[in-house]
Amino acid sequence: MIDISARYRTRLAVVYVRQSTEQQVRQNVGSRQHQEAQREHAVALGWRRDDVVMIDDDLCRSGLDLARPGYRRLLELIEGGTVGALY
Repeated sequence: MIDISARYRTRLAVVYVRQSTEQQVRQNVGSRQHQEAQREHAVALGWRRDDVVMIDDDLCRSGLDLARPGYRRLLELIEGGTVGALY
């Protein structure tokens, strides 16, 4: 098992889920499930379930759109120094 320093595990683990188009969301269910399963990966690495934040606001939004609400939220968390891991 990977040993992750407590200094990171005292912060949030953030799971950022995104697929660019509605078609991807409908047809690539496995991809989304894999992304969402990263929550369990964070828990297995020592994060408390309550400290794992799932951001899935950007489904069906292009990565070219820097004003995506989930992306903005992710940046705010990182800039605020509250993120210990990003999945």
